[in-house]
Amino acid sequence: MRQKFWAVIIFIAFLIFSYIYIDSANTSSTELADLYINNAQANSQVQNIVTAIYLDYRIFDTIFEALLLLIAVIAIFQFIKLEIFENNLEKIASSESIDFSQSSIQRTLVSIIYPIFIIFGIYIITRGTDSPGGGFQGGAIMTTIIMCRYLIVPNERYDYKIPYTLEKIFYSAFLILVFIFLSKKISFISTRQYIQIANVLLGIKVACGLSAIFLRFIYFGKEEAEEIE
Repeated sequence: MRQKFWAVIIFIAFLIFSYIYIDSANTSSTELADLYINNAQANSQVQNIVTAIYLDYRIFDTIFEALLLLIAVIAIFQFIKLEIFENNLEKIASSESIDFSQSSIQRTLVSIIYPIFIIFGIYIITRGTDSPGGGFQGGAIMTTIIMCRYLIVPNERYDYKIPYTLEKIFYSAFLILVFIFLSKKISFISTRQYIQIANVLLGIKVACGLSAIFLRFIYFGKEEAEEIE
């Protein structure tokens, strides 16, 4: 009964919030949007206004958004170390009734698509300044490289600690780049050059973070079995 009561309360609060938000959105000013549309390309020297916004005008939002992924990766790595959770899933991970083998058709198709993802991911990251794309989108696409590789060669050992460490390094490099840009300590870095470099750093950082999550779950419970053997 209490659960139904709180469900109703939460639902009513959601309706009230939605009504207030929609009403305020209809009367909100477009001054900020007009500023972005009219000045973003000229100020940032890039054609993609979205990229100019999230790497220039709203860079502090982007810093915390990238930090959220890093925190999520760290939380997953720490959570998986919990003894109770690990003992419960170890039986599933080591179950002999599960067939992890891939068919030859699957391996062939994935091996064909594999290089396409590499090219497309690099294109999305590097061309994010002047066309749809950017570091976050390209990084997510680049993650499929590790996933495809695992589908092609599932028995190959991958060290999930490498992308886990690299994500921290590239996030730190991104923060240093932002500090250099905001402080104007290096004058030859224009806004366009900064955005191009920032997209690359963010792309690699996101790819490493998502890859670390994928690999950590893939090898979850297998480490103990290898140590026993």
